[in-house]
Formats: sequence, structure tokens, C-alpha cells
Amino acid sequence: MGDPSMINTGVLQRNPFPGSRPFFSAEDQLFFGRDKAVSELLEILLKRRFVAVVGASASGKTSLIQSGVIPALLADMKREWVPVFIRPGRRPMESLIRGFQRVFSKNISESDVHSFLKSSRSVSDFLMEKDLGNFHYFLVVDQFEELFTWPVAQKKRKSGKNPDSIHFINHLMKLVDAAEPQIYLILSIRSDFLDYCSSYRELTEHLNKSKYLLPQMNRNDLKEAILEPFRVAGATVESGFEEYLMSDMEEVEPHMPLLQHALKQTWNHWKSRGITNLPVSLEDYQATGALRNGLSRDLENLYQSLEFYQKEICESMFKTIAFKTDRQEAYSRRTSLGNIARIAQCRVERVIEVVEIFDKAGHPFLGYQHSAPLSSESRIELSHESLIIIWDRLRQWVNEEDESIRMYLKLSKASALYQQGKGVLLEAAELQKAIDWKKLHNPTPAWGIQFNPAFERAMVFLNTSEEEYIWTEKRKIILQRRKRILNRSIIFGSIVIASAVALVIYISRNRPVEPDQQIQTLVQEPELSQPSIQPSMPIQDSDDRQTELTEEVAEQTQDIVVNQAVVQETEEQVLDDSDESITLPVETGPEPAVSDNQETDPISSRSRESEIIVS
Repeated sequence: MGDPSMINTGVLQRNPFPGSRPFFSAEDQLFFGRDKAVSELLEILLKRRFVAVVGASASGKTSLIQSGVIPALLADMKREWVPVFIRPGRRPMESLIRGFQRVFSKNISESDVHSFLKSSRSVSDFLMEKDLGNFHYFLVVDQFEELFTWPVAQKKRKSGKNPDSIHFINHLMKLVDAAEPQIYLILSIRSDFLDYCSSYRELTEHLNKSKYLLPQMNRNDLKEAILEPFRVAGATVESGFEEYLMSDMEEVEPHMPLLQHALKQTWNHWKSRGITNLPVSLEDYQATGALRNGLSRDLENLYQSLEFYQKEICESMFKTIAFKTDRQEAYSRRTSLGNIARIAQCRVERVIEVVEIFDKAGHPFLGYQHSAPLSSESRIELSHESLIIIWDRLRQWVNEEDESIRMYLKLSKASALYQQGKGVLLEAAELQKAIDWKKLHNPTPAWGIQFNPAFERAMVFLNTSEEEYIWTEKRKIILQRRKRILNRSIIFGSIVIASAVALVIYISRNRPVEPDQQIQTLVQEPELSQPSIQPSMPIQDSDDRQTELTEEVAEQTQDIVVNQAVVQETEEQVLDDSDESITLPVETGPEPAVSDNQETDPISSRSRESEIIVS
């Protein structure tokens, strides 16, 4: 903890405020306002060898442990304390053993690490075998909620308990209960993830006995946290400065990252004036954008300063390291620069360019190991997940990425069911939504396998669905055209036949009477006056007319046959028409569902007949 009496005779060149990142252990002389919390934590820890620090996001849990508890323990000359600091990450057991390897690099080799991970030995037994049992270990598991937030961990948790988490938690509980070596365990966990711990009985029992809920800082604590770092650094502060800041803090969330960033920028502005004998003033604070706008403005200005290609890489980078959990909590995850380069489809040197631009700006927006040069193996993360809430653009990116992940997981689940013969291809609205998603986000295998390893299967399923839909629509067009042509042919043929029949009837009724028939008629009707007999149509002419009529009817019948032949020709033409464009209807599909299927076998494309048989 900081000591107000430690005031420099001159002004420090280094900024005394960390900004949006947590305080480091070496910065304990600048850490103020948590004296009571440190003493209460130490009392519980030394009594029970276990304590869990529970608090909201951005409440200062990590800073409290690193700059408060650890320095206080190391100051205890009665015991030889060995601090081991880890975060669970994606592979918690490996993180645990590598935490001890970092402290005892000469005693624990790489082969020892691999041997331990393949064995069923406990960490206590491993340390005793390495003759490392004579120390008092202080094991810090920071951001314990990482056990539940990684995408793979979320899937396993939905299907039951995560075996990796069970194994890790069991090892931790054995460490606390082991007689040798003496290991004192402290966890930090966000309060909104505390209920996840109830699935693990032994952990729940320890939490019920040794849980410390981190309280908010009162006004006196806040005043100390604001003013004392300035004084330790050798600067004076204008009267009323801290009251103005505390008033602003009542109107914004989250408090601590915004406060520390504003103080860091206030110091920079004060130093830039070049008159260090003047006090730090409200003018310096307000020039930075204050608590409300300062951090978001600085991030946006950095983004706007990038070249176009750098902006695309920047978006991919932040979408990779910032995400929402399945319960929609904002969270940050570590990943390698090589993985970001594969997702962004660029060289790793391009990613390093963007990281260095954010780093050189003097703002700790990205967290990574600064002791080694950046490379494809370097792992980065957000300095604090609160940046997701603070920076409007990042919040929008995270929301977009969350929707994209949900669509991909829905495709993965549908493709798995289809491969098993339990599902169908996508149709209409759902298909259109999936195609639009693919065009907009251009997903890559490196991106997809983070959430479900069967990326190729999902893409083949989508392509097969699209091909099947287009084929079905073409067949509908063929059948519709065939029906129209047949209808026209039938109507036209019916008219011709009806006309021919009417003509035959008409001619039959108007055919000339034979001579014998005329004589008989005259005999039967003597009372009639002598008729004037009109010259009759010659019999030969009548026969010729009937022949012509028969030929005309035959011609029309032949036309019907010809029209029917056109149908088959039209069908073949449509089938050969490769330029035929089938447009999917634009509708709103159902909400995507998260998948838990991880099969990786590709889907074979559905075979079809090369021709449509029309009965």
C-alpha cells in the first residue's frame, strides 16, 4: 500500500496513474484507498488458507490483490512467501503448473510440465518430488470466471459439468487441504459469475466459509486514491479538485477505470504545459474530456488515425479479444497475434503495427507481456473488459460478433443434424439469412473453429442448401412453363376441333338433295305449285369439299402435336440455361440457436438426376 509520507523532492517523470489497466505489484507505493480491505483479506486468508474476493466488474479486485495483498504478505519477515500468480485461461491445469514453472524455472523443466499434465499426480506431490515443499506459497487465481467464459467451456457446461473445470477445482481444493507444502489460495471472481460455482460442492463449501465481498470505496477512500498519487509523484493539486471528480463519478459507470484514465490524462496535460510549479487544476482535468467522454474519445481518435487496411485489422483484433458470454456479459479473452492474423487474413507484422499504434499512444488499452518483443506467439487482451461498455464502436462490434457467432453455431447444429439424417437443408428465409451472413462477415476457418471445429461441414451444408434451392426453383419454372404451353395448346386445339365440327355440321345441313329424293317430295306434295328448281351443286364438287374439310381437320390436329413437341423443347432449353437467376425471398428468419455439436466430418453433396422426367 502507498504511504502518504513518501513524497518526492522532485516531480516524477513517470505518470503515477495506471489508466484503464490494474495496478501492478511494483506500483504498491501508488495504490491508495484500500487499507481496510487489505487487512480484512489477510485476516481471512491466514486463518483459513483460502479466500475468494468477489466484486463487480471494474471494482478493483485485481489491483487490490496485486498492489495491496501481495506486497503486504511479502513485507512479513516471519515467513518466506512465494507468490504464484495465474489465470485459468483455456487450459487451466496447464496454466496452474506453468505458474509454478515461472517461479522455479531452474527446477521445473518443460519435460516436467508435460509429464505432470499426462499424469494423475497432485500439484502438492509434484512440488514435494521437486524438493519445493519448504516454502509458504501464496497462489493467486485471478479472473476465476475464465473457467466458465471461454466458448468451449460454455459448451461443455451446457451439456453438464465441464471436466476440465472439475479437474482444476479439485486440484485447488487439495492444495488448500494439503499439510505440505503450505499453500494459501486467493481467488478473484466477478459477482455475476458466482452462481456458476454452486455446481462444485467442495468449492461451494469453501466459498461459504471464506468469501469476501469487496465493498465500494467511500468518499474518504476515493479522496485518498485521487490525491495521494499526485503528492507521491511530487505534484500539488488545486483546492476542490477531488470533490469535482467525485461528483462526476456519481454520474458514470464503471467508476474506477474511467477515474484512473481521467487522472492519467490529467497528469499528461498538466506536464505538457511545462510549468510543474503550478498545481494540477480542473482545467487540466476538463481538457481531457473528463470521466464521461475522455476514454471513449481517446479510443475513437486512435481508430480514426489508422489507415483503411489497419482499421480492418483493428476491427478483427477487437472482435477476437472482446466478446459476450452466453448470458450476455461483456468479457475479454487472451489470444495470440498469430491467431488474429489468421482470422484477419493478413501477415502478423500488420497486426503488430496496429498493436504498437495503440501502445505508443501512452494508453494501456491492450494488455500483453512487454518484456519480450511482439511476435506471432505474443498474447494480447483488453486492459479491462469495461472498455466494451465505454467505447461505443467496440460495443457495436461485440454485438455484431455475437450475432455472427450465433448464426455460425446455428449452421453448425443444422449441419450436424443433416449429416446424421435427422435434419433438412435450409429453405427460403433461413437460407437467405445465412447467405447474407456469409457475404457480410466472410467467415474464415481460423475464426470458426474457435466456436465449433466443424467449420468446413457448416459451409458445405450452406452451399448444398443454396444449390438445392436453386435446383428446386428451376424445376418449378420448367413445370410452370410446361403447364402454360399445354394449356395454350389444349385451348387452341379445342377451338380448332370445335370449329371443324361446326363446319361439318353446317355443310351437312346445306348439302343439295338427290334427284330421286326431289321427285318423291313432289309426289307427296301435289298441292304445291310447281317449284322453280335451282341448279344444284354437282355431286363431284360436294365430295371434293368434304375431302378438303377432312384434310383441314387433320392439319389442325397435326398443329396440336407440334405444339406438344414445343413443350419438350422448352424444358430442355430451361435446363440448359445456365444464366437463369434464382432470387431467394427476403424474409426475417427465426432467431438463431446456439449449438453444442462438434463433429468435423464434411457433408457429401446431395446427388441429383441430370434430367427432370415429366410424366
